Amino acid sequence: MRFFDSFTKQISIMLLASTLANVCNYLFHFFMGRFLGPSEYGILASLTSVFFIISIPTGTIQTTITKYASNFKAQGRYGAIAVLLSGSIKRLFIVGAMGVIIFTLTSRYIASFLNVSSLLPVVILAISLFFVLVVPSAMGILQGLQKFTYLGLNTLVMAASKLLIGILLVYIGLGVSGAISSYALSYLVALIFTLIPLTFLFKQNRLDDNVKFSEIYRYLLPVFLTILCLTLLTNMDVILVKHFFSSSTAGYYSAASIIAKIIFYLPEAIGIVMFPKISELYSLNRDTRMVLKKSLFYTGFLGGGACLIYFFLPSFIVRLFFGNQYLPVIPLVGIFGLAMYLFSLINILFLYQLSIHRLRFIWLLIASTVLEVILMALFHQSLTQVILILLAIGSLLFVSNSYYLFVLEKEKT
Repeated sequence: MRFFDSFTKQISIMLLASTLANVCNYLFHFFMGRFLGPSEYGILASLTSVFFIISIPTGTIQTTITKYASNFKAQGRYGAIAVLLSGSIKRLFIVGAMGVIIFTLTSRYIASFLNVSSLLPVVILAISLFFVLVVPSAMGILQGLQKFTYLGLNTLVMAASKLLIGILLVYIGLGVSGAISSYALSYLVALIFTLIPLTFLFKQNRLDDNVKFSEIYRYLLPVFLTILCLTLLTNMDVILVKHFFSSSTAGYYSAASIIAKIIFYLPEAIGIVMFPKISELYSLNRDTRMVLKKSLFYTGFLGGGACLIYFFLPSFIVRLFFGNQYLPVIPLVGIFGLAMYLFSLINILFLYQLSIHRLRFIWLLIASTVLEVILMALFHQSLTQVILILLAIGSLLFVSNSYYLFVLEKEKT
């Protein structure tokens, strides 16, 4: 009982921090949507989706480092955690620099595909990649050590700095380029704040604690594929709509997507707390299924409540976040929210399977991602049709993964 009291408390801490961070994130989009207008906001939203996609290594790195930091914590090997931190930062500095160069060289093609006339915001987005790759090494250590108060504070600081910097840069006339610049600068601020509570690690004895980075590299692949596919599943629709529809229509769809993804990101804190808990329990050969069930319950409760509000009060929600000029998206809000609700539950199921090394789900996930892109490329007569495809893919993944974990695995046990 004490463990679950601690689990609930830590979820509450992260939920509060992530909620405040999400408020900052949606205030950011609220401001940008109103002051940039539908066309320029459509550009920002499509670039933001590209940012999420190129940020896939962030989630991959943080999840992997969290996994090994939690294992080392269970074994009492804090020297190994210090080696993991310093070694990962050194490697990521090099990878980040290479990523900036490659992305910059391809910026012209990205701008052309998204129908963006200026290369500057795309180049700025490329520069942000350097900071995006370095921050998760320290964030993963915090998460693996289960220092959720510090982790929550850092999450809030990053979101608040993006909001304030973004408003300032747009206010002085930098437009979309200023809004994109706030992404890179907020990650720089986050890196500084993340390292502060980890200074004790640099005093640890590292002589007898070797870390097998080759083993970590092997674990990176399934994590990368999972996060890549989940990110594509929840962001490719925005990019494809920007490609196939007019700028103003894409702007409306982007606004609906931002609103719907509140449901996806609202319970994100639950997965953040759950993953190192289950990883540590699995390392100690203890039961993990109760933690999964409780995580699904919390996620279902939060996301389900928000989804009901979207169905019954869509007009209020649209006016609250984007104002009267985005009223055409009202019919999309409820069904879009339902799709993101399914993906929030799917995310918990994926994280659980990664933490206990059950990796068969990845094959269906890859196939579903390819199927979604093909279906949206073939069938995009309306925005509703695009969302229905998203909903169908989400239903397929949720039902299949639930059946595997709660029926097939239970029978094996």
